[in-house]
Amino acid sequence: MAVRKKKAKKASVAGRFPNGLDKAIKAADISKAELARRLDMDRPYLLRVVEGYYNPSVVMAIAIARELDTTVEALWGKLKFEENRRR
Repeated sequence: MAVRKKKAKKASVAGRFPNGLDKAIKAADISKAELARRLDMDRPYLLRVVEGYYNPSVVMAIAIARELDTTVEALWGKLKFEENRRR
């Protein structure tokens, strides 16, 4: 008799770089595929950015914010220098 492996549960924790992209995309009533097309970006890359596993370049972050009619700060939050400074 074959033993079935249990499916791994998806982690509910976002990636290393949490952001507000998913909510902003839903608020803009646009699909992730359409956003990727408008930004001339690979869809898998955009999905990884939305999930928080990749951080986009400054230029790309600005382009994403403009396309969603919001600000970079609204999507990624304001960073405090002291909290992110290497010791």
